[in-house]
Amino acid sequence: MKIKKTILTGALILLEICLMLVIIWRLNSEAIDIYGAMEVISVIVVVLLIYSRDNPSYKLTWVVIILVFPMFGVFIYLLAGTHYLSPKLRRAIKSSRKFNKLTRYQKPQILDELRHHGGIYLKQAQFILKLADKPVYKGTQAHLLTPGENLQKVLLDELENAKKFIFIEFFIIAESIMWDDIFEILRRKAAEGIEVRIIYDDAGSMDRLPHDFRQVCGHAGIHTAAFNPFTPMLNKFMEYRDHRKIVVIDGNTGFTGGINVGDEYTNKLKRFGHWKDAGLVLYGDAVWNLTVMFLDMWILMTGERLFYNRYHTTKSAKDDGFVQPFNDSPFSGNVSEGAYMQIINSSCRYVYIMTPYLILDHEMTITLCNAARGGIDVRIITPFVPDKKFVHIVTRGYYGQLMECGVKIYEYTPGFLHAKMALCDDEIGIIGSVNMDYRSFYLQFEDAVLLYGCTMLKEMKEDFAQTLAKSKLIDPLDWKKRHLREKVAEIFLRLFAPLM
Repeated sequence: MKIKKTILTGALILLEICLMLVIIWRLNSEAIDIYGAMEVISVIVVVLLIYSRDNPSYKLTWVVIILVFPMFGVFIYLLAGTHYLSPKLRRAIKSSRKFNKLTRYQKPQILDELRHHGGIYLKQAQFILKLADKPVYKGTQAHLLTPGENLQKVLLDELENAKKFIFIEFFIIAESIMWDDIFEILRRKAAEGIEVRIIYDDAGSMDRLPHDFRQVCGHAGIHTAAFNPFTPMLNKFMEYRDHRKIVVIDGNTGFTGGINVGDEYTNKLKRFGHWKDAGLVLYGDAVWNLTVMFLDMWILMTGERLFYNRYHTTKSAKDDGFVQPFNDSPFSGNVSEGAYMQIINSSCRYVYIMTPYLILDHEMTITLCNAARGGIDVRIITPFVPDKKFVHIVTRGYYGQLMECGVKIYEYTPGFLHAKMALCDDEIGIIGSVNMDYRSFYLQFEDAVLLYGCTMLKEMKEDFAQTLAKSKLIDPLDWKKRHLREKVAEIFLRLFAPLM
């Protein structure tokens, strides 16, 4: 049934595109006047696009598409390239933001402490606070969980300890041993009267869940919401996806990272060699930010008003540095990329980065290059075995420019690296769902955690050392000798990088 649904959806989309192309072809061949008018409209759209606030690389891609294919390009841009939102969606976002601000309270004494630790910490914290409305906390313990099977073990143990509520939000929930283990606990907890809510991305999970998933959960007493349900229609909002990975238990324990619910994430299913992933568990005050993120999304998706006072964190942990979970969205001012840039710019000795995809805009490329030129040890680890071949070709297309500036590029040889984290000078780290690509920075709902002076940073550095030991350093001289067809493919596909 699931396969039939996927095939039917794909067929409807293909039919819609074919009809659109036939109409455009007919207009091109039979209506010269209309075609001329479309060329004028194309020029107008290009001018407006140039004067927009979009990223220059993003604008350049659309300008080329529109000028080369005037009618087709304008039509697709108006559907997929603009940031138009329906009035209903605007009202929902405004409502969720209002809720967000009501839940935000930054203790001034924490900012004072950050000020004493140095301007870099304070600058980072205030940037996140201003753009994402997410405070920074003490009273929190953080622990790295890698690879995915280690996170799963701790997650199952903490789910068993739930007494009040469980919130779960994932980009992908797939039929799997991992989901079966989680669902068995959720079913029992719901039967005990514990509140269980699940958000999943409809497109991310579409071909990986049974058609009756929500009904089965409902019969078990589990509340569900599908983010942006997929419809076989050309719709701008379809491009926005919920890429976040969040679990909150009783408001006192929280999880996030790169790991979805599926057996490849825990290496029970071998798809692309060894799957290297990473996440973390939080205990204490900073979990409240993750709780607010979930409730904010629940309101956005369902319109249901929940009394957030019921979900407050009730147990502080021992102080261990400063912890600041935050969220990002296509409408929040590019928080994630800004956070990465500030980490890179604040470095004095080194910056280490793990990312499955390396599809950078001009600003991020220059930031990395300038850090390396300034004597900073910049190392980036990407996968050796790709999960998406075209995207991997584009990722490799950025190696040359970065290596010329002194950035060291490594590929994780045992398989696919899906971890998303960065570490700077043993002092600042970031880990979450954010890839270093256009989709994460500009088009998806994401979450991450900034860590300042925490013990977990030592765990991250040890993990970087172990991962680097299993990775191959790309030699710049050998890289220049790669086959001509690889270079051509990289150049061509990089033109469309902002759309990947």
